[in-house]
Order: sequence, then C-alpha cells, then structure tokens
Amino acid sequence: MKIKNTNKYLLTVTILFFFGITILTAQENVNANKSEGTGWYIQPGALFVNFIEDSKVNAAGMEVDGASVELSNEVTASMQFGYNFSEKFSISSLIALPPTTTITGKGAIAGLTIGEVTFIPIILSGNYHFKILKNIEPYIGVGLNYTLISKEKDNNLLDLEAENMFGFVLRGGVNYMFSKNWGLNASATMNFIKTDITGSVAPGIPGLGGAPVNAEVNVNPLGLQIGLVYKL
Repeated sequence: MKIKNTNKYLLTVTILFFFGITILTAQENVNANKSEGTGWYIQPGALFVNFIEDSKVNAAGMEVDGASVELSNEVTASMQFGYNFSEKFSISSLIALPPTTTITGKGAIAGLTIGEVTFIPIILSGNYHFKILKNIEPYIGVGLNYTLISKEKDNNLLDLEAENMFGFVLRGGVNYMFSKNWGLNASATMNFIKTDITGSVAPGIPGLGGAPVNAEVNVNPLGLQIGLVYKL
C-alpha cells in the first residue's frame, strides 16, 4: 500500500497514540469510582460517503473553461469509538475501510474517466450530548479530518496523483438506547477538505493528449453513518 507524505502520516499516528494514552489514563482514574454516563463506547456500522465537490481544471497551464470533475459516492464499513467524560461531553474517532471513488469529467471534459482513488479517512471530534427522552440521546460535535490517499489508478489521466487532505468537520447524531448498553446510532458528518489532482492526459484524447493537468478539488464529503452503539 502506498502512503504519501510519510511525516504527516507519522504525525497522525502519534496524535492517535497520545489520544489513546489520554483516554486510558482517564479510564484508570474513574475505574475505582465510576460515575454514571462515563466510559468507553463503540459504534460499528455502514458509512455512506456523498461527495459535494467543486473543482477547477487546468491543462497545459491554462484553466479549461466549463471543466470540472465528479467523484462517485461510495458505501463502506465504519467504526466509531470514543470515551464519555460525563453525560454531556465525549471525544471520539471515526475510521472506515478504505473506499475507492471513481473520478470522472464534467462539462467540457464530460465522458472522460480520470481514474480511481482509494482513501483512508480519520476523524477526531469533541461532542456535546443531551437528552430529549430517557433513551434518546442526540449529540453535536466539531473536529478534524485527515484523509490519507493510499492508492491511485490511472485511466484517461496518466501518472495520476492526489494529495492527502486535512480540514475540519461538523457533525451531529443520535443514539436510541433500547437497553443500558445497547442501542441504535445514526450520524452525519460534514467534512471540509480539499485536494490537488495531477497527471497528464492520455495521448489519444483529442485536443488535450499529452497535456499536463492540475485539478483543484474541494472534496467536501458528507458522511452518513447508521449502525449500533455499545457502551462498555
């Protein structure tokens, strides 16, 4: 598997490591006298990724009027895990099996398949919880998204490369608890991230064959997750 920008990747792993150490320390502090509403939780489920993209395409150093790219929406398995510091505040991380999106052209480059990109989203967020009824627990949160590009596959754009992405997120969700530990979860996460896609047009494409291409893409995926919640 190809991971670019190794230093950023190592930084992300380090952040996750210290995040884990912090949570473990907090858990040790409350184990002796655990308060109601504190502790670990996990939320396994399915994640639907809906891209709300906006882009600008340059070929041979000039903007291609009316040209943009589109990313295919995808569904993958996901896991969210976190820790409740109290009934109102938690910190959580969402990861997913790496989905692969197909990039196609729109407008002036409609009909072209640019290529495919496989990505690994990592989301950390702080959340505020409140209750409507005894077993209905909505929450809202803010956080950060760091998305690693693990694999690119050429098509009409040769030597395709996409940059790793970093940005902030807004999210909200709800837990419906049907027992003390088990429940259903649904959440929506709006991610504000962007990437640069580069490569060269395949020689057989009329008018653009061989031209170097750069596309600035505001990816902005909306992640919709549905699944279970289990409070440890």
